[in-house]
Amino acid sequence: MMRPQPCDSCPVSTTGRTGVQAPAIPLVGQLALEAEGWVRRFTAAPARAQEAREMYESLGHEVRLELVPAEELRDECSGCAVALSLYRIIYTRRRS
Repeated sequence: MMRPQPCDSCPVSTTGRTGVQAPAIPLVGQLALEAEGWVRRFTAAPARAQEAREMYESLGHEVRLELVPAEELRDECSGCAVALSLYRIIYTRRRS
């Protein structure tokens, strides 16, 4: 069974074991976060992002909730930008 796509032409990657689909982030930004020890987990709606934050913090992780950058979307996906502005990319790393 195929998973739904945000639109037919958006670049989408599946991350984490949850199978949540998220637009691919620019490699430079992802590499910079990875160099600091951050791990991209998944993209979530506001309520789920808050639940994930609480869960990861209870497990001893630092948590970053990042906006999905509009520049990651193709021009024909401008309608997606409004919906994606509500979502957050969740990054975690172990507390030092």
